[in-house]
Amino acid sequence: MSVEDASEKGQIEADGMFAAPPPPSDPAGQRAWAESLSPDQLGEAADNYPAELANAYQIAPWARERAAWNYLPKLRDELTSQAALLEEQHGAAQMMHEKTRAWTDLQTVRQKLRDLDQIETSVKGSEGLHLLGLRPHENGVGAVVAQGDIAAADHVAVHVPGMGTETADKLDSGGDLPGEIEKIERLQLAMDDSLEYAGRRGERVAAVAYMNMDYPDFLPQARTPDYADAAAPDLAGMLNGIKSTAAGETNLTLLGHSYGSLTSSEALKAGGRADNVVFYGSPGLESSGEEFDPASTGVPDGNRYIMLAKDDPIAPGGYLSPFGGPPADTPGLTRLDTNSHKVIIDGDEVRLGASSGHSEYDGYRTTSQWNMAAIATGAPENAIAYDSDLQNRGRSFHHSIGDDLRRVR
Repeated sequence: MSVEDASEKGQIEADGMFAAPPPPSDPAGQRAWAESLSPDQLGEAADNYPAELANAYQIAPWARERAAWNYLPKLRDELTSQAALLEEQHGAAQMMHEKTRAWTDLQTVRQKLRDLDQIETSVKGSEGLHLLGLRPHENGVGAVVAQGDIAAADHVAVHVPGMGTETADKLDSGGDLPGEIEKIERLQLAMDDSLEYAGRRGERVAAVAYMNMDYPDFLPQARTPDYADAAAPDLAGMLNGIKSTAAGETNLTLLGHSYGSLTSSEALKAGGRADNVVFYGSPGLESSGEEFDPASTGVPDGNRYIMLAKDDPIAPGGYLSPFGGPPADTPGLTRLDTNSHKVIIDGDEVRLGASSGHSEYDGYRTTSQWNMAAIATGAPENAIAYDSDLQNRGRSFHHSIGDDLRRVR
């Protein structure tokens, strides 16, 4: 046989003879380890080491997704066993009229089981959705969910939500996994609109919901940077993984809302790479409380943006001033508008709605979402600049960012 055929035959036989070794724990080592394996070996490793590879962002997304789905039932079995033991301990304590932590711990384990059920219900079998991270934390189970193929996309947007986000049990609030999936689905549609508007219809997009962390539930908890600081290395690793496992050059945009803007800022300062960042509804961007330096994010000058709705209650900073105060007027951040505008999409006039309050920035076909999509698709010339005079008068207006963007930088 030819040398090429012999090589292929030898590789097939070797794959059958030798199982993949255990993956290393460090990201750089994981990448080198994955690159040393054949696709069959990597798939087998995802079956054999699901807990280790479910959040290994430097390996191919398809293998990570396979590991995550293998990890989920194993994690459910572990939590079910923990719940049974805690129920037994709680019952024994009741018999002795003793107070223990068993009941509190049992509720936490049950919440984690509900989170797993929510992930499986929301993602498994849903067209276009991919589970690309699965991590238990102190109060629940987090996830990374993508709409679209992040390895093949020309443009990827990563959304990091804020305070009160949980995987399950936030019905009708938009703060649970189904709510976050709706947000990235709307964002993907807006990105497609943006490409249509820019005359670049053939380019591919994907949107990611990052929920692989423990979020503060109440304002007193949100006053501390601990949650953001704890999650920053993982989010940084995920951003770098998107870059390193992409099939080509990917335009990567990080979108941080509310407390998620602080998490996003800290992730970038922890070494996460992004081509653009948009902070919105932000209480502050510096966990140390010192003055925020936009250059510390590593995002190029001119690619860092901020949005703040006129009636967003977080605007004064005040209660959350430990994060360096309101960032909306920070030099080095380009402020984009959130008011109502008119644009022409595919020959039709479309009114973009205004964002109101703290939680309407990502409403479909709002000006704020239009701006996020324009930045996320590499079309900043189509974003709409903030104008303080028009914002204060509440007027509807329409203009391209062009010279105005340069003026407000």
